[in-house]
Amino acid sequence: MNCIVYSPNSNTLASPGRDQVIKLWNTSIGGLIKVLTGHSDWVNALAYSPDRKILATGSADNSIKLWPILS
Repeated sequence: MNCIVYSPNSNTLASPGRDQVIKLWNTSIGGLIKVLTGHSDWVNALAYSPDRKILATGSADNSIKLWPILS
């Protein structure tokens, strides 16, 4: 099951996929900001840090990654 998560300020939406990528979207204009790659299986968990600087992702490959995100 996939999930989506809004950044704490709701300016960015992160969406994972079974294609092993995380897409970051600008919620104001609806455009794609960035694509994060690095997992070797589908991404099934997402969480932003309260300061919006880190996005944590978990994957079916049994890994967790921390991504610095510009807010």
